[in-house]
Amino acid sequence: MKRFSQCVLVVGLLFGFPSFAQTPIRFLEFPAPGSVLWNAPVETNLPCNGPVRVTLSNFSTTPESLANPKPLTVAANPNILNQTLGQYNWATNGNTFAFYNTTGGLLTYRVTFTFSTPADPSKLLLIIGGLFSSSVATVSTNVTKVEEYITPSKDSWCTTTCTAGTPPNVISGPKVSSGWSTTPSSDYRNSAFTLLRLQSTGNITTLTVDIDQAQGDGLNFGLANVCQPCACQTAPRPDPDFQLMATLNTGNTSTVQVVATTAPLPTGASFSWKVEEIDAAGTVIGPVSNNPPAWWPTPTYNSFSGYTFQQKRRYRITRGVWSDCYPFTAMTKVLSLCSNCTN
Repeated sequence: MKRFSQCVLVVGLLFGFPSFAQTPIRFLEFPAPGSVLWNAPVETNLPCNGPVRVTLSNFSTTPESLANPKPLTVAANPNILNQTLGQYNWATNGNTFAFYNTTGGLLTYRVTFTFSTPADPSKLLLIIGGLFSSSVATVSTNVTKVEEYITPSKDSWCTTTCTAGTPPNVISGPKVSSGWSTTPSSDYRNSAFTLLRLQSTGNITTLTVDIDQAQGDGLNFGLANVCQPCACQTAPRPDPDFQLMATLNTGNTSTVQVVATTAPLPTGASFSWKVEEIDAAGTVIGPVSNNPPAWWPTPTYNSFSGYTFQQKRRYRITRGVWSDCYPFTAMTKVLSLCSNCTN
């Protein structure tokens, strides 16, 4: 075979594709349900941060659950377990606080999260869900919606009129409210479970949420942290980069053999390849091969068996990598093939 005397190789930038393995988040870890009462601060633990004290105060009316203290209610809501709606995996416990207003009227109060170790707001996520149509939660800082789980069907309390399921939550600065009024046929008693990003700068030691809770409303609130499992905190990140070599096939001046080589992957990591023939604008104009099984056996070497590369053509080659600890990322390179070419 004859090696190209000139080969134009244009290298693209590293960029992320939609994740196959979402970044994990971990919810507050509570004491055993029933072991503490609502009329005292609740000591919890936030994974990858430390102890967090949760206090309810500033009640407009003493709710029955405080006048006659009842055990703490912890809701491991099955609707929010193992969700992978976007960039995050919502974990397996899904623990949030559940608090009900049985006073017979509007109840206002404050929820305070106090962190023993200052928390990084860029990794902290506030969870609010189950808002009644007129209930409002006001956070001590502006928030933005990150992801949201909307129950897709009616529930047992609303068998005929709530065919749209739960409405989304509406965010306005620091305020979170139900989108029921603008979501036809949705549940006026419950809103979606929403992950909220705090718009704070610098680590925080306290976070407050002021609740205006409608009569009869039962809502959920809690915290989560972007936090990998312990085994992942020291795991090496897989590298998607690769090198290309192109050579003319012996006795054939029209086809080219292309070989990719890579560094070894960490244990447990996976990879994929994709090849597309494209024009100068990046539009696909020829054969596409998306990770056929013949390319799987050799993680550090790919001769692209079954794909024909031709001279005077342009190809886009993408290698993606991921693992249980890291989401899918990819490197794309564009290869223009010509022999003794000047452009």
